[in-house]
Amino acid sequence: TASILAGLAGALLGGIWVGGALFAAGSYLSRKDGEVSSAIKGVASSALDALNFGADMNQKYTVTDKIGGALSGVVEKAKESVGDNETVKTINDAVDKAGEAVSKIDKDINIKGTVGNVVAATSEFAADAVERVVDVNEEYKVTEQIVDKGKDVVSQVQAQLK
Repeated sequence: TASILAGLAGALLGGIWVGGALFAAGSYLSRKDGEVSSAIKGVASSALDALNFGADMNQKYTVTDKIGGALSGVVEKAKESVGDNETVKTINDAVDKAGEAVSKIDKDINIKGTVGNVVAATSEFAADAVERVVDVNEEYKVTEQIVDKGKDVVSQVQAQLK
């Protein structure tokens, strides 16, 4: 949950690359011990609680059913006002067939469960990848070498400017 929340926030705020980076960082940091991990897990838990509360309220008061019923009523009235239009019938049939196809696919492969498994596996993979990058950096001091090279370049440029 923490990695998904971080990824969504990044995607909304900075685009797909920021979202991917924050997804990987959230996956990695949420699996570590410490204050950052606790904070990330707390935020994710609160977001999940809010989502569950919304789902409970929807189930209790059938909000989506009422909205769906209202939309269906509007669509039916629109169909009646158009009359016996062949184009409307064709579009309506296509939408009905698409809905049936999605329902059959969902029944066969359990879209929600499959997506959940894919997201969990991706989160685990991202955490492992970040862990390996951290290990390689600790072993080979990659960031230190980059910083040293950057300092050398800045020193050379400054020397040439004098």
